[in-house]
Amino acid sequence: MLLLSVVGIGQANPMARATPKEELSIKLTSPDKPFRLNVGLTEGDIKIIRYPGKEILVEAEPNPDKKKPAQNANQNTNINSNNNQNINITLAQEKQSKTVTGKYVAVTETDNTVRISPVNPYSSINVTIKVPTKTVKLNLSIAQGGEVSVKDISGETEVMNPNGSIVLTNISGSAVATSITGNITITFASVTENTAMAFSTLIGKIDVTFPRSFKANMNLQSDDGILFSDFHIQFEGAAPKVDTIKTPTLYRINIGGKLRGKINGGSAETLMKNMNGNIYIRRSKQPA
Repeated sequence: MLLLSVVGIGQANPMARATPKEELSIKLTSPDKPFRLNVGLTEGDIKIIRYPGKEILVEAEPNPDKKKPAQNANQNTNINSNNNQNINITLAQEKQSKTVTGKYVAVTETDNTVRISPVNPYSSINVTIKVPTKTVKLNLSIAQGGEVSVKDISGETEVMNPNGSIVLTNISGSAVATSITGNITITFASVTENTAMAFSTLIGKIDVTFPRSFKANMNLQSDDGILFSDFHIQFEGAAPKVDTIKTPTLYRINIGGKLRGKINGGSAETLMKNMNGNIYIRRSKQPA
């Protein structure tokens, strides 16, 4: 019995080691109007999802795969306890600006523009952001690595993630996505007409699904990649060699440089560019 008691005392308590997740919220100046959301991390994951509320909800926690960084000597260490969460909240009213500062991130709202940034610029954190259903203009960036994922959002989406993947699912509007070593995977529910878009990565796959009614002037560039598509693309100049694979509607083309062509008669420019990786232009299975 004594041995069992000692073993029980020595067992690790998973709850004691659990990293607390902070939850912050901030109100929009005009919740019934479109808004902007700018998120910039040094390292970690950014996840954006839609919800039926009117505030911006932010969940933040340290990246469990990274060691805790050394604390900046100038970092605010006065942490108050709020509902068993370690959050220090400050409100600043200046030019209609509001700021909520937690342990991991700071959230600022000014005239329907929300900015989210890490409290410690050297930290690696994961953030999940719930946004209202209104149209939003997203500007998301991660400097040193992580994944950006966006789901069910309507508006303009711009993502810069040099060392990680970009996944945009069931989005409406337009997008610009840039990486260097990551894959880019995007599914559009609808596309804003006559709007230029660009998707580029140096070493990675570009895989984009467009609605059946999508119209664009396509600019395709790859040094060592293959184009797969089930759209009928009217190529300019000498027609490239087309190999039909799997089904009569899916074909592949060795890009080997640059190709230009039109989908559904053409419209605004859409750039898809990489150096080493395949490019997929898919036609949605959903009716236009």
